[in-house]
Amino acid sequence: MLSTILCLAALCFSGANALSVCTANSPTFRFEFGKVKGTIVYDGPSFFSSNPFTVADSLVNDSYNSLFRESFPFEFSLNVAVFDLPEGRVMIDAGAFNSAERLPLIPGTSDAGRLVETLKSSGMHPSSIDYVLLTHGHADHVLGLIDEDGKRVFRKAEVLISKEEHMFWFADSVKLNDSVIPQPIVDQLARAYSDSVRPYLKGGKLRLVEERGCPLPSVRFIPTYGHTPFHNAIELHSEGERMVVAGDAWVSRADQLRNVEWGFVIDNEFGRAASSRRALLEEVAGSRALALSYHEQFPGVGHVTRNADGDFDWVGLNVGNLQRGARTKCDKQ
Repeated sequence: MLSTILCLAALCFSGANALSVCTANSPTFRFEFGKVKGTIVYDGPSFFSSNPFTVADSLVNDSYNSLFRESFPFEFSLNVAVFDLPEGRVMIDAGAFNSAERLPLIPGTSDAGRLVETLKSSGMHPSSIDYVLLTHGHADHVLGLIDEDGKRVFRKAEVLISKEEHMFWFADSVKLNDSVIPQPIVDQLARAYSDSVRPYLKGGKLRLVEERGCPLPSVRFIPTYGHTPFHNAIELHSEGERMVVAGDAWVSRADQLRNVEWGFVIDNEFGRAASSRRALLEEVAGSRALALSYHEQFPGVGHVTRNADGDFDWVGLNVGNLQRGARTKCDKQ
């Protein structure tokens, strides 16, 4: 764990030059549950050049290699969900637009921020979004709410977030576990959050959700504290079917899903995050609910299962409905 802490303190996040991510189009993935139509929009990648987990490099490498996934550097996806609910068009989380400018100390998402252009090219203009629900206040989930000038991207939308999570990040002074996350990074994260939601607050478009609240008839917030102090998963239901949008309750199959006890470098409380993760995984696996993992390999939609040893595993949905969205400029080779 010490090496991970030192890594974060030294700001060893890697930019997009760690891997070639050149792609002609950012993809979308369409699916249904119950009577709800869903679309996953790829906002881009997030990179870490060194081990972001609180266990030895060898353990991480072995787990990734067993699934034929590349490690050192690591590439995670940013999977933004859009659902057409009876209450309106709902988006969950908002990607990491303009993060190179707003997060100079954390450059790992500098090649993300493709959400808006991909929405448009997929026939979903930002003006069609009625609600944006946030799992938590980290920058790679909120920066897409605003444009380069700090103005609202989703002019019609109401933004909903846990009351406690908002109050934490919007405070005059934000303190996290400073043995894990250096204060300059905390300050930058807090500024990114406040800059992203303030235009909605001023416009009367920010709604705070009480613990375990149901802000819409089809939606329920599920406390999964630990990654941030008041992180929430978000449950949607339709015609007796459920989907759980997990946010950052776990990172991906190759790491925290199969190894629940592993901490992630930017978790505020490793133990509490692991307890929340296990409880959510047990519930999702037991109920056979559909799940979305924000940082899983795109599209990140599937089912949590248990293998022959009783450990958690992941079965992704068939990607037959994969489509291409916005063209992006990619000159990093």
